[in-house]
Amino acid sequence: MFKIIRFISIIVFLGCFFAAGKFESKAYCQTIHVILAADRADSNLGGYMKTDLENMIYLFRSNVPSANLNLVILPVEAMTPDGILKSVEDLNVDSNDTVVFYYSGHGAFDAKGEKQFLALASGNGLYRSTLLEKIEEKAPRLAVLLTDCCNNKVNVIRSKESGLAASRILKTPNSFSPLFDNLFVFCKGTADLTSSKPGEYSFVDESNPERGSCFTWALVEVLQGSKANGDLYWGDVVNRLAPKVQEAFSDAYPEKGYYDDGKGNKQTKQTVHVLRLPGMPAGDQQPEVAPTTQPTGPRLGLRAVDHDGSGVRITEIALNAPASKVGFIAGEIITEINGTVIRNETNYSDAVDNSPTMMEMKLKRADGSTRTVTVELGW
Repeated sequence: MFKIIRFISIIVFLGCFFAAGKFESKAYCQTIHVILAADRADSNLGGYMKTDLENMIYLFRSNVPSANLNLVILPVEAMTPDGILKSVEDLNVDSNDTVVFYYSGHGAFDAKGEKQFLALASGNGLYRSTLLEKIEEKAPRLAVLLTDCCNNKVNVIRSKESGLAASRILKTPNSFSPLFDNLFVFCKGTADLTSSKPGEYSFVDESNPERGSCFTWALVEVLQGSKANGDLYWGDVVNRLAPKVQEAFSDAYPEKGYYDDGKGNKQTKQTVHVLRLPGMPAGDQQPEVAPTTQPTGPRLGLRAVDHDGSGVRITEIALNAPASKVGFIAGEIITEINGTVIRNETNYSDAVDNSPTMMEMKLKRADGSTRTVTVELGW
């Protein structure tokens, strides 16, 4: 009888162990749902949209294991407001999943409503804010909205049909690339950015059809070129993306820009427009950084946000602040300060405010490794 009870106890223990292991494995994103919506029906831009689509397919398939990727490519007939919203609604999203929606096509800015919208070839429009709301209704761990389209009332791009991008050898990875692990697995919140700021057009490179749209080409170049870098997060990517988009624009239109309204006004650049990033409060137009001056009390120079009740995640490091001299890395989790366990932003702020000049911090990375650093605070 004792042996039977012992056997049952072992079975129960193993069951709990594996259940706990399964629970622990869902601490970060399990599946990345990617919806690619390229408006290929447009008679002027259709070929470039096909190029954008090919580039984005290659990007995700070469950085995300097939077992963790749910790739949805919208057919031309689904490129309507209802079809786009339904594609999001149909996703089976777990609370630890990531949802990425990418759109390439015409767009415009509603000056009266102060909102950007997707100007679909079907003749209909869809506000980006409506689309983002639909994505966030699925309550994913991370919501990402990327749109490559104009951001003013009139679209002046006129280009001929082009072929698909040159074929490339695709090797499906067995694990997430370090960069994609940081951006789409580790991060939590919302990433919302578009290819141009209000009042600007977005462009394609007519001289180099294999590039497709300037923004998408630059995005793929930055993400693919940095895929092995495990220290980059969304703010870092945007900082690399912005000059790359400008480079693509300058290559496409080297003669002092594009679009003349008859009064000599030309657009001389294309500006990546960030609405939200993980760790960035809703409504902010750019990621906040810790202030460089502080009237009283110690000053560290880090911005950090809650991390599921188990610490605070570093999102920004202020230039020339005490923190910038130590080598903090965006994305690291602060778990202890001077021996005190940090669970949220309140604990963090209190610990920094009450710390002596020399402060000891314990940090944890996404891979579970830890390190301890000592920083001398400013006053």
